[in-house]
Amino acid sequence: MKKHNFKVLITVLSHLVLMLIILKLYDVILGRDAGQLKYRIDIVSLVLFSIVNYLILWRRLFSKPYHIYLKGAFSISVTTIWGMLVAFTLVDLIVEGLLGFKLVSAPLKYGLASICFLVMIGIQYVWIIYLARLGFFRKNTLIVGIYDERIPLENLFQDLYGTKHCVGQIMKQEGQWMFRADVEENFKPVTTGIYELIGRNNVNEMLLCMTPFVDEEELNRLAAHCHENSIGYYLISDIRQLPHSFPWNRTLEQIPVVERFSPNRDSIIMVSLKRILDVLSTGLGLIFLSPIFLVIGAAIAAADGFPVIYKSTRIGIHGKPIRFYKFRTMVKNAEALKAELLKHNERPDGRLFKMENDPRITKIGRFLRQTSLDELPQLWNVLRGDMSLIGPRPHLPEEVEEYAGQDHLRLECIPGISCLPQIRGRNDLGFREWVDLDLEYRKNWTMGYDLKILWHTVGVVLKPILSKICKS
Repeated sequence: MKKHNFKVLITVLSHLVLMLIILKLYDVILGRDAGQLKYRIDIVSLVLFSIVNYLILWRRLFSKPYHIYLKGAFSISVTTIWGMLVAFTLVDLIVEGLLGFKLVSAPLKYGLASICFLVMIGIQYVWIIYLARLGFFRKNTLIVGIYDERIPLENLFQDLYGTKHCVGQIMKQEGQWMFRADVEENFKPVTTGIYELIGRNNVNEMLLCMTPFVDEEELNRLAAHCHENSIGYYLISDIRQLPHSFPWNRTLEQIPVVERFSPNRDSIIMVSLKRILDVLSTGLGLIFLSPIFLVIGAAIAAADGFPVIYKSTRIGIHGKPIRFYKFRTMVKNAEALKAELLKHNERPDGRLFKMENDPRITKIGRFLRQTSLDELPQLWNVLRGDMSLIGPRPHLPEEVEEYAGQDHLRLECIPGISCLPQIRGRNDLGFREWVDLDLEYRKNWTMGYDLKILWHTVGVVLKPILSKICKS
């Protein structure tokens, strides 16, 4: 029996057992003369039935890479609906024989269950497209080696909702690494190191092809590099010895993957939880903190005039420019004055600027910075999807120009209001230390890690406020 059919059979049997238990409980608790109430409960049970069907099949839907899911979500779902219909038919026959009463009419029952199931799948599908459009699943993919033409890799590189970009292909020829940016071009020698090429092209996914064009030792080194830097990869087997008439159906799931390494950032469930937490928390925050927004805005306007919001262009996920918001804490001509103050920069490296007694900061601005209240407008950035509660702080375009090699990998994460550097030194860190901590966050990201940083952030924010209260 095929694996898919076995799963459907298990689904049908589990539904059957579940429905018999539910109906028997109804029969015992309500009795057979419950009438209209029982009819309504039967309809509710059918809705629950379709939800259970969805939950039983969630592993099959979610265990696939998001790219496969976006291509096959509806076909996967439709092929399982027949299992529901078979289950309903069996339930009807057994219930009528064993319990002696008939459930809701078949057309209503089948229609209701199918609609519920398809609505849930539709919501899930739209949600994943939404996450993809925000940039969560964007991959710059590098092909390593030469693959058999029967392997349908072209399906893997379809740029569905901005999720894929093939940066090129490399192979080794007579001990020399060769690279081409397009599969239609000729290979050219790599003049820099292979890992520098990977960093320069912002590669965050590799297809490692097991062919003579890249020996086993090199593949092992590349796989180790991927693990060390949290770069996903597919290890694809060599099928050249198979008959050319081998019955490939050229679907995405037919790619002969020997091993797959997938970081947490590729998990649909974890990314969904992160986004749901962001939307719920910032939505409630904007509602309940609106009085504080008004008070701060009025205070800035009274002390230093309009505008009260400072807007700047920052670099977001995958290098996308975003509009960044803060309460204005400096005088209006702060950018013009910065050039004159650069000689007093206390930061040892990079373009990050720090001056302990910066004359550009207003009186109320100093208070807002000490209490981190100037960051509150970024809740709107989070709600829009430009940022998250936790993630690397979005850098200015000129700061991104300072990146070297693997530093660009920090742009794979959606930027955040708080991050590791802000709880491990904040303004005392140099540019290199800041970027290294962001790369550490990217490598070790989990939802638990986010919650831990969020907890420490609360402590960092409250510490100066409580200190001022104690002094007063």
